[in-house]
Amino acid sequence: MSGYSFTYRSEIFDLNKAYDAELLIKASRAEFSFLIVSKGVVLAWKDRTAISEISNDHELATVMAATFKQVTIGLLPDALTLVPSQLFATDRVGDFARFLDVMPDDKVFAAKLDKENQLIYKTDHTFINFLVSKFNLAPTIPADRGWIHAIAGTEPVNYAIYMDVTDGQISLLNFNGGNIRFYNCFKTEDVNDIIYYCLFVAKRLDIQPDYASLIISGNLPVSDMDKLQEFFRVVKNNDLKVLEVPAGVPSHQILSLAALA
Repeated sequence: MSGYSFTYRSEIFDLNKAYDAELLIKASRAEFSFLIVSKGVVLAWKDRTAISEISNDHELATVMAATFKQVTIGLLPDALTLVPSQLFATDRVGDFARFLDVMPDDKVFAAKLDKENQLIYKTDHTFINFLVSKFNLAPTIPADRGWIHAIAGTEPVNYAIYMDVTDGQISLLNFNGGNIRFYNCFKTEDVNDIIYYCLFVAKRLDIQPDYASLIISGNLPVSDMDKLQEFFRVVKNNDLKVLEVPAGVPSHQILSLAALA
């Protein structure tokens, strides 16, 4: 039994039975969050802890070293671009990556996003090396892919803009006729940056903000939501659930993490 201080921990959680559970990790270069789930039920959750704590916190290291049935790491991109599947070829990844302003310390990934799009994204090489040493990076997927698939399954309306908030970064998503019309991520410092990018995307999509719905997952303060409501017709938390979420765990805060399952 681990003594680690989780954000949430079920009374039935037993690290000695990790072989029957999945570890889901959503990681950026600075911090990560994780869920431990079994049979579609959340057993434990840790929200936002520094990547360095994997090495510095013995109790956390014990949790991470447990023999889970499966470990899935969702990587948050520093930058991304979508490539239509019919134009994608593995030997052209380097060409597509030129849109990302790749630096020497960056590592570029290519992954299928949905049936129509391939995702090319980059993140820091040092950060990747650290994760490789701890988890062997297998299997690794784009952090937002499950979130996108989950929302796509709800028959999203064309005037809804979906936002996921993580570690100084937002992901914005819009559909048209059930297909991805827009998806990208943006670095943010405060709510003013969030407002700017939400309005920028709405304008690009020719959606009037006073007609649009902004549907949010992740942890956004109520005060920030109030400011967004000055610009958008509807601003609300996403009530979609992809796992059995216990009382006391805000489902919108773990949506993109749970969707890695």
